[in-house]
Amino acid sequence: MSRVRFIDSMGCGLFLSPFKRLQPQGGNLAICCATAPVVNLFKLMSIDRLFGLFRTREEAVASFR
Repeated sequence: MSRVRFIDSMGCGLFLSPFKRLQPQGGNLAICCATAPVVNLFKLMSIDRLFGLFRTREEAVASFR
């Protein structure tokens, strides 16, 4: 996500769709290395409450342990 500077509603849907499929099976989704504009949009849309936003890949992987 470090190269993504802009994301629209369709882009958000690309994250929400797999999240919805993972949830019933006890799975989760983690996003790492997102740029400030993407993080701000996820927070504005409260998407950050659904799955984790992490600064590094290592932090995201560790969140599943």
